[in-house]
Amino acid sequence: MKKWGIRLLKAASALLLLFVVVFGVWLENATVVRTSGGVYQAIMLPLSGGSSIRWRADFSITADKPNIQHIQGPIVERKADKSFAAQWVCGNSVHTAEVGEYDPLKVTCGDKAYSYDFYPPAKANDAATFITDGPVAVTSDLEGNLGYFLRWGIDTGVLNAAGNWAFGGGHLVVAGDMFDRGRYVYDLLWFLYDLEQQAEAYGGKVHILLGNHEQYAFIGLIKSVEAEHLWAIEQMMPYPVALRNATVLGQWLRTKPVMAKINNVLYMHGGISELLLKSGKTIEELNALNREALDNYSEISDDVFALTHGNHSLTQYRGYAHAMEYYPEADQSLIDRTKQQFGVDYLVVGHSQAETLAPKFGGDIYIVENTHFSKEALVFEEGQPVIKQLSLLKERFEDNAYQTRSFSLFNMKDLKAFFGIFSAVSRVPER
Repeated sequence: MKKWGIRLLKAASALLLLFVVVFGVWLENATVVRTSGGVYQAIMLPLSGGSSIRWRADFSITADKPNIQHIQGPIVERKADKSFAAQWVCGNSVHTAEVGEYDPLKVTCGDKAYSYDFYPPAKANDAATFITDGPVAVTSDLEGNLGYFLRWGIDTGVLNAAGNWAFGGGHLVVAGDMFDRGRYVYDLLWFLYDLEQQAEAYGGKVHILLGNHEQYAFIGLIKSVEAEHLWAIEQMMPYPVALRNATVLGQWLRTKPVMAKINNVLYMHGGISELLLKSGKTIEELNALNREALDNYSEISDDVFALTHGNHSLTQYRGYAHAMEYYPEADQSLIDRTKQQFGVDYLVVGHSQAETLAPKFGGDIYIVENTHFSKEALVFEEGQPVIKQLSLLKERFEDNAYQTRSFSLFNMKDLKAFFGIFSAVSRVPER
C-alpha cells in the first residue's frame, strides 16, 4: 500500500475512534426513561441549551426488573374442543389458564380482580344498515381509555353507575381507533365485547367500527403502541398474532365493519373522499372489501389498498377537517354528493381532532374526536343531533409514575434499548 493510502487509513481510523469516544460520552450523559412497570420507553439524548432528543426505546421490547401491576391481556384462544386457553401478563411473568366452554376466566393482578366471559362465540359479520326509534350515541378514538369511556357512558345515559348497559333499545357507535397510545387497550376491548351482549339482551345495539389503528394492529404496525402494553403482549406472542382469527378478540373484530348507516346518518372513522365516492361502491361492498384486506394486506392490489388503507380511504381520510398534501379540504359539493349517494342527511366521523362538536358544512358533518378540547358528546334523539355536556375531558394516556436514571454503556439492556429502534424497521409490513 502506498504511503498516502496508509496515512488515509490512519486518519480514517482516528476519526472513527474519535467518533466512538464522543458518541460514548454523549450516551453516558443521556437519560433512560422507563414506564412505572420497568419497560424501556425512551432515551433522552442531550443537546446544548438543556434540550434533548427523544430516542424511542420502546421498539426494543426490553424491560428492566418488570413489575406490571395492571393486567395486560388476556389473549384467549378457542380450542378445537370449544374450551379456551388464556394467557396474560401480571407482575414479571406470563400466566396461563384453561377455561371450559361456558365458564368465566377469573384473574387477580395486583389488588384487582377481573372476570371474562367468552360465550357466545362471535357471530357472522355485523350488518351495517339499521332503522331504530331509539337514541344513537357516538364516540371515537378511545385508544384504550376505558376510564374515560365509563364516565362518557354515564353522562350520556349509555351506562349506569355500575358500568352496565342502561340505554335500553338505543344504539352505541364506537367509530374506530380503540387501539394504540393507551396502555389499557385490552381492558377496553373486553369491556365492549361484554357490553355488546348486554345491549342485545335489552334490544339495543353496539356498533364497533374499525379505524386506521385497528388496521395497524392487524398488520403489526407498532409505531403508536404504548410501551408497557407492547412489551407485555410480546412476552406472549408477536403483537399481530394476538389478533389472529383463532383468538376470541381477533375473531370478534373481524366481524366488524368500517362504516354503518343508522337511520339517516352515516358513521365511519375517517370519511368519504372524492376517490372513494367515485368508486361507486355501496356500504356493503366497502365493508366486504375492508374485511378481505385485513387478512390479505400483503396481497391486495394497489387499487384495493387505495380504498382500504390509503390516504383517501375510509379510515385515513381527513378532508372533512382540513386539507392534506394528498387532497384539498372537502367542499360542499363533495358533501352533498356523498349524502345523496348514500341516502343520508348527516355524516359522523372521528380520526381528526376537532375543538368542538359543532357541525361543519352547514350542519351536515360532525367530527367527534375531541381529545384535549371539549367535554361534549353527540347523541341523535328522534333523528336529530343533540350535543350533550360531559363531566370529563378526554385526554391521551400518560404514565405519571415513570422512572428515570442515567444511561450506562456497561448496561446491556440500555444498549439493547438504544439500538432496538433499528429492529423496528424489519417489522414494517410489506405489501
